[in-house]
Amino acid sequence: MSARNTNHSKVHFAADPDDIISLVAEAQDFKVNFECEAEVNDLTSRRKGEFLDLVRKLHHYFKGQLDAALVATGIFEKATRYFIKALRKIQPPQENGTFSNLREVEDSISSWTETEDDDAEINGDVDLKSILKSFLKNITNFRILRQFVKMEIVQTLKQLPVELEAEIQTRTRGEMETLLSAWTGLLNRDNNLTKLTHPNVEAYQKYFSNEQEMECFCGILSIIPKLTDIVNRFDFLLVKYQMDVAAV
Repeated sequence: MSARNTNHSKVHFAADPDDIISLVAEAQDFKVNFECEAEVNDLTSRRKGEFLDLVRKLHHYFKGQLDAALVATGIFEKATRYFIKALRKIQPPQENGTFSNLREVEDSISSWTETEDDDAEINGDVDLKSILKSFLKNITNFRILRQFVKMEIVQTLKQLPVELEAEIQTRTRGEMETLLSAWTGLLNRDNNLTKLTHPNVEAYQKYFSNEQEMECFCGILSIIPKLTDIVNRFDFLLVKYQMDVAAV
């Protein structure tokens, strides 16, 4: 038997706590110092520049974590046809065989043991169970990234002095918050997947046994592409926010 291929799980995503703590402290110091100066002085271009520098640092850190996450999802997506085969192994027993939510997928993966179907989980040199775990790893990556965005970017921008934010920037930040809400919903373990769709799933049509199977797996296959769309859009909005700051 060929050796198992686990290349799709080699990319690891992890936030550096020291970097995050440093950025949070800088944001807090900026707000305190600004408020102290504002008691005596009007808003200065120097303070605007410092604020823009802080936003750039937050974006730079986000971009690094985003790139790592997208590398991992890119590797995973290349193995989608094997992911579909793996999903057949853990498909829910109910009549339509549709995964209702992420919790159901996670529980099915956890309960699938190495002894079931003997070595049927090995397809050539591809370890199907490893691909299922890779899917969960990618979901975890997006959870980690979402937490950073929520606590260290969105909250920081909301807490900064209102004098530094023009109306157009406020609208951009509002769109960030809307995206964050959608991001949170997709990662909710009990979120209903039965109606979730993404155009990318059409590209895998040839890997399904029939149209009914495609409908069964469409929701779970749509999660990562939808999350990818969200994080890329968030990256764009951070760029836009900085351009708006520079224009104020």
